[in-house]
This record gives sequence, C-alpha cells and structure tokens, in this order.
Amino acid sequence: MAGIEPKQVVARPSSSLVQQSVEVATTNSFPPVKLKEITVTYPGVYRIKFALRKAGGAGASHAQVYRNGAALGVIQQSTSGDFTTFSEDIGGWQTGDLLQLYGWDTGAGPLEVMSFSQWGEYSLRPPDITPGEVTLA
Repeated sequence: MAGIEPKQVVARPSSSLVQQSVEVATTNSFPPVKLKEITVTYPGVYRIKFALRKAGGAGASHAQVYRNGAALGVIQQSTSGDFTTFSEDIGGWQTGDLLQLYGWDTGAGPLEVMSFSQWGEYSLRPPDITPGEVTLA
C-alpha cells in the first residue's frame, strides 16, 4: 500500500497471507524462549497461525503468541509427533509491534514449530471528522 500512511489502514482477519516465517525452529528449553518474530506493518486484528509438534521423547510441547515480549495468545500444547496447526485471531496490533512465537518443552526431547504466519486483509480507515468541520449543502 505504497504512499498510504499506516495510521490510514486497518487490518482484519482473513484467509489472505500477509507475512510468514516457514523455517523450522527447535528448542527443548524450559522456560519459554522466542522462536519466531514478525514485525507488524499495519494496525488491526490478524489471524495468527503456526504448526507445532513434539519432535521426540516424552512430555508435551507448548507454544504461545506474544506481543513485544509479553504473553498474549492461548497456550497451545502438542504431544503428537505430527505437526498440528493452531490458529487464533488477535487484535490490538499497532504498526511496528513485534508478533512473536515463544515455545517450551516440559519433557525429554525437543519441540518444533514451523509456518508461523500472519493473515489478514486491509481497508482504509474512515477519516476523523471533527464536529463543525463538515458543511452539508
């Protein structure tokens, strides 16, 4: 949206891909560690998706969406060796916010996450109108 100021645009969740990080990230850390990060371009509500799996060993793998280093989304859990895709719509994003995925493991063996993605569509905000500014003919 070249030439348009970020404050003029608002996002809402959709099935249109905005950004993604497809590389596999792995950890067997506890406590949570940052695995993925995307910088938000426009404010609004986005659908956030990622795939999580327990890559081996006992216990469970966990992942959670964060904003600027603060926990925000639902804690997701997997004990499966197959990737499970999780999705949630989260609002309140501002231009420049860091959309992050943290993960941790509570057993032996690592977790893996991939396809961390941001989904949405954009529309122009209606202009701010101050009372008395508009004259109707």
